[in-house]
Amino acid sequence: MVERSLRTLAEQFAHLLPGTSFANWFDRYGYDPLKEGIITMSELVHALHVWIIDIYAQSYHRGLKQTPYAAWQKGAAFVTPKTIDPERLSLVLSQQKDRVLGHAGIELHGLRYNGEELHVLRKQMGDRLKVQVRYDPDDLGSINVLHPMTKEPITIPCLTPEYAAGLHLYQHILIQKALRLEGLKATDHLALAKAKAHMQDIVGRLVRSHKLADRKKAARMEGSNSSKAQVQNMPKPAIEVEPEWLPPVDASSQPSTLQVMSTSGEVEVRHE
Repeated sequence: MVERSLRTLAEQFAHLLPGTSFANWFDRYGYDPLKEGIITMSELVHALHVWIIDIYAQSYHRGLKQTPYAAWQKGAAFVTPKTIDPERLSLVLSQQKDRVLGHAGIELHGLRYNGEELHVLRKQMGDRLKVQVRYDPDDLGSINVLHPMTKEPITIPCLTPEYAAGLHLYQHILIQKALRLEGLKATDHLALAKAKAHMQDIVGRLVRSHKLADRKKAARMEGSNSSKAQVQNMPKPAIEVEPEWLPPVDASSQPSTLQVMSTSGEVEVRHE
């Protein structure tokens, strides 16, 4: 079942894209996938969604004798599928860090997060409170702080939203590295915004490059995310960031045991 699904995905989608490596060597004769590959990760994800929803699901299936979408609708009339709460799923898939909540809020990756909810929490449970923080490395604009007692998430915004909104963790690492090279403070909001705009300019130039190495660097700097906040009308700063020194991202994160389903007690993700 799984192998057949992968074959369908490969034959009807993946092998039709520029840069595919094909399954058979004779299909690759005279074809260099490294030179032909021009699709970014965000474009690939978008194209895959279009193929699944608008093409495969709406095409006649000989085994089902109808389209997959029609078969789904027919089955759903008898047994309603249990839906997954998107926000809960996002929380489960997020990364985890332990932090100390103080009067200035929470510091994570050099960014400061605070809000009225944290002030209330400190009044209830005391100062210098150790809390579990959940964050999305694809968007540092906000974090989720789990209540020490109820374990319910509390969404807390970054105090520099004009910089952090839609910002990928890897982009943030690159920007802070650039600021250190220039001797600028990482807390300088204008410097952060200018560095962010300049990094996006670098990504744009690398994406348009015909060199595979440049496009790979662009994908890493872009964070391979489909939704990116853009800083427009920003003057080009003097910071010249060359992407040769890309530092590794700290991906250490404890596995989640938070419930995925929207109804409490339905399903729990566990890691042994």
